Order: sequence, then C-alpha cells, then structure tokens
Amino acid sequence: MTSGQYVVDMGEFEGTLGPTGTGSNFHEWEAPNSADTLELTLDITPDGEQISMAVREGSKDGRVIAKLGEEPVYQHYTLETDVEGGTTYWIELEPATNVYVEYHVDLESHEKLGEPTRYRPVGLYRPGVGTPGNSVMSTVGPTDPLDALEPDEEAYYSPMTGTSMACPAAAGICALVVDAARKNGYDPDPAEVIATVEATAEDVHTAYTPWNVGAGFADAETAVRRAESGDFAKFNETELVDPDAPTSLAVSGSRSDDGDAFTGGQTNQVEVIVSDLSHGAEVRDTVPAEWTVEDAGDVERVELVETSDGEVKRVYLGSVAPTETPATRTYFAEAPSDATETGDYVFGSAEADSAKTDDWVAFGGTDTNTVVAEDTDA
Repeated sequence: MTSGQYVVDMGEFEGTLGPTGTGSNFHEWEAPNSADTLELTLDITPDGEQISMAVREGSKDGRVIAKLGEEPVYQHYTLETDVEGGTTYWIELEPATNVYVEYHVDLESHEKLGEPTRYRPVGLYRPGVGTPGNSVMSTVGPTDPLDALEPDEEAYYSPMTGTSMACPAAAGICALVVDAARKNGYDPDPAEVIATVEATAEDVHTAYTPWNVGAGFADAETAVRRAESGDFAKFNETELVDPDAPTSLAVSGSRSDDGDAFTGGQTNQVEVIVSDLSHGAEVRDTVPAEWTVEDAGDVERVELVETSDGEVKRVYLGSVAPTETPATRTYFAEAPSDATETGDYVFGSAEADSAKTDDWVAFGGTDTNTVVAEDTDA
C-alpha cells in the first residue's frame, strides 16, 4: 500500500487469453464510494508474451482511462489510475497476435489520505497532447547512432525528430502552468497540471487521432491563463480528438470600429469579436490596401494580396481556441492622407481558418468607412 493511502477494496481474477481471434476478456469492478485510485498487478504464464490490459469506464466499450501493454510482459506489470467512487469499470485483457497465456490479476483500491499523496506520480497510458517535435535542433553525442554527421570527438548539434524532441516542449508548458499558478497563490498537483494542459489542447488537424495525439495540440497560452486564475481542469474535462468529427468550421462573431467618417491620418480602432467557434482557428480581418495597419494591438502580421476586387490587406490576429470564446482581437488602421484618396473604403469581413478544416470562413460582415478630407496636419 502506498504511504498516505487506505485500502478500500481488494480482489483478484484470472483467465486464459488466446488463441488469436478469440477476442478480449472483460472483468467488471464497481469502485467503492470512497475509492480514489485503482492498482492492478498482472502476472502471465508464460512470461514475455505481449498482451494489453486496459481500464474502461462505464461499459465494455467505454472510455479507456488507463492502459498498459506496449511491450512484452515479464514477471509482473502494475497499472495504477485514478477512479471515481461509485463508478463501474471494466478491466479488459486483450492478446496480441499468436498469443496464448494464462493470466492472474491482483486488484487493490485506495482512498487517498492526507497531503503526501497529492504529489505522487501520475501516469497516462495514451498520448496526452502534441507539441512541436519535428526537426528540432538538439545536441547530439559524437557516438550516437542517430548522428546526422560523421562521428568525431566534438559535441555538435543536429536536427532530430520524435517524441524525445516533443517531450521537452510539453514539460516546458507544464512548468509554465505551475509557475503561473504559484505566482498567483495556487499550488496545483500533477493531475491538475496534466488535466489543464489536456483540456486546453486543440483538435486542429484532420490527421489527428486519440492514438497519435491524445487531446490535441497543446495551447500553452490558454493553459497558463487558466492557471493564473486557479481554474484548473479535471480529467473529465479532457476531450480526446475525434477523427470522425465534422471538418467544417463553425464560427460566429462581430466587428466594430471607432466610426464611419475619418480625415486623412486619423486612426481607426477595430475590434474583431469571436463569439463561438467549433475548432481552434486563426483569425484575420480585411483592410483596404490604402490604409496603414499599425504594429500594435493583436496584429501578428499583415499581407498585401490581390483579390477579384483589387488589392487588400489581410490582418492576421492570432489564434483563438473554443475555450477562449468570446474573444476580442484589436488592431489599428490609419486612414490615407492624400487628397486624391478621399472616398469610401470597405472593411471586412473577418475570417477564421482551422487546420482541421483548411478553409477560411467569413463572419462579422463588412462596414464602409469614408475618408472625408485629406490630412490637415500634413
């Protein structure tokens, strides 16, 4: 028994798995009302065969909350996970190809007691989130078989790809969450940090599945904002990505600005408000080419593009996650100052685009602003 925990249930079950094609075995377990954790210890005969053991919530095809079995099992294998008291769980044992084994599982459930257990390790038996891990520049040892260059006696750098490169980014995001929380008087436990990073991740790509990216691509800024306010997520807030979800982006919102009449050189403050969003998306607005967009507010970049109606400027205002809505993005545009540039100018529509959908969707409508006179201060 782990220090600081009290055993509330014990049991065991056994069976036979295989041959191939016979499917999984399931064992039902109802968590006592006071249960906080479940610990399963698996023994198989013969050793070294590959089987998986998973804990499903509610039913045989329910959500997998913990899983082991990525490698062959030697001696015994222990799986521990948090559970909700009073909930029914199904323990699934599934054989790999050409496996025939006898198994025995010891079950022990605990109630957490006192402060020490809140810092115990927390395990996830699926991908949690995705972070950048492709062609990351890293130090590389001179005898490393993955070296991109010829071995030598000097340390050098090389781009590498994989989970080893993505994990430091994920760890850094978790560190930012903890730091933001503690600076504001909060002290999250590991489970709260993981849940917050997962709950704020975004499902932004059609290739995402729960098996390759878990809850989606990590959104460090949104996770940190939640930590600053002490709004830590619970595990039941985590939604794994859905590869079968509709790929059309749904967005609603509005636009507003300082007015509709300007003299040359006057600045127009524009606000783009995203009220509702089905997927995380990048947001932009459309500005007449003659107006100058200031490097201020939420502007990330400005692009001059040719459209069927002539040249316009696309003002990119960063990304918005569904959990952030309603979200306001602000920028400033200066009216053209030359006497020949008076007249009407159309702003908008605002648009949103998600990598999940790869299509810009307009929202917020357009508005017409008039430059009534040249810049009198020029």
